[in-house]
Amino acid sequence: MPDSWFLPASISLPASRIDGTLGLRRALRVSHERVVPGIGGLRFVRQAAWACAAIDLAQKAQQPALTNIRVANALEALACKLVFYGGGPAEEERPRVRGVTRLGISHSEPGQWAYAHLHEPKHYVSQPFRQSTTASLTEDVGLGFVAAGPMRFNTMKLSQRGTDLADAFLEQRASRSYLRTVLTQWLSEPNPQASGNTVLATRDALLNVMRPSRASEQERVTVQRCLALPLNKQQAPHMSGDQQRRTRIYSWLAELGGQAEDLTIDDLERHLTGAHSAAADAHWVACQENFYLERFMHAARAVLEALIGAFREGASTCSLQALAASEAIHQACLQYGATGAAYDRFLHTHPSFRIASLSLDPTQSASQRIVEQVAAQVPLLLHREGDKLVAGALMRTPPSVEVDRTLLDQHDMREGTWLPRRLLQLRGLTLECLYG
Repeated sequence: MPDSWFLPASISLPASRIDGTLGLRRALRVSHERVVPGIGGLRFVRQAAWACAAIDLAQKAQQPALTNIRVANALEALACKLVFYGGGPAEEERPRVRGVTRLGISHSEPGQWAYAHLHEPKHYVSQPFRQSTTASLTEDVGLGFVAAGPMRFNTMKLSQRGTDLADAFLEQRASRSYLRTVLTQWLSEPNPQASGNTVLATRDALLNVMRPSRASEQERVTVQRCLALPLNKQQAPHMSGDQQRRTRIYSWLAELGGQAEDLTIDDLERHLTGAHSAAADAHWVACQENFYLERFMHAARAVLEALIGAFREGASTCSLQALAASEAIHQACLQYGATGAAYDRFLHTHPSFRIASLSLDPTQSASQRIVEQVAAQVPLLLHREGDKLVAGALMRTPPSVEVDRTLLDQHDMREGTWLPRRLLQLRGLTLECLYG
């Protein structure tokens, strides 16, 4: 078994996705939004540009088969495949490309470059960047790149901001043609060989204008303009009416410039509490709440890792009582109880931050009950039968399964050094907008 709990990749197991947040996904989403609202899962400029360009291309094509989702997945896959063709991702680009096992092969076969091939998840990845970009595009909870309406990506239509971003991406020159012309031909060509040859004929030029780390100045300016805007009327009520919550942090990061790379939690506290306003103080409390919730989730993951360790020797069934008495699991449960108690104390002091329907109980301190609660969140790994825990389908999978560790957080969770992940995300966006 791997050293820590995992999410299998590139295999076919029904419902094989494990919730990496152990059921705390909604609570974390609310908490992240309180720290930096409106950016959702947007981590780099091209992520938004790909999505807006896909909506633009799909709607102008007016072909039922060219849906927003299919075009977006294909566009993203093409950009990533071009990176692998160019020799693999550079260090700064590594977090911005996916699909190495499926895209990093067959660079000379036209069919591997065709739209019909790349739009299918089985030839790219089942969870593209586009999925985590959707919320950041919307008018109600995001940056307003699409018009108000349903939050389903396939039904979205671009706002003026989204059109500006799509144009900034698509009006780049790719050799002798505009990128829009090349991609339109690539999408509309029904013959896979001919579709693939469209990009093969100019793939070096396409690599230069499509790669994730090379957003154009106009793309960066467009996203920067949106980040600097105050929250709209739909967003502000969820932030206690504080329309400046994202603007406050964004403007500060922009002012820091390159110094933002060395940001500390003390810097954040001084900035927020030094503003001497009720809104800024409430913003700092939201950052604190995010820390306690994140640390609680990390403690729950430690319990799960200890449980996996107990099954590592090949046991298929273990007594709940025996597991709870295990030294490693007992120590993990003690940490769970301590971090849960700290989170609960914070919530008693700030009751308005309490999030309903937490899947895990932060007040729980009995080891056996903690084991049951944590295991209940990952039934494909472990499930309860009577007074025993039984290894699920994923636990019994051979060790040769490819392991995706992207959900295993490595950042320091000590209160004196920790920074909210959404702030770090905004910092990356800000620095990219400023410096490319």
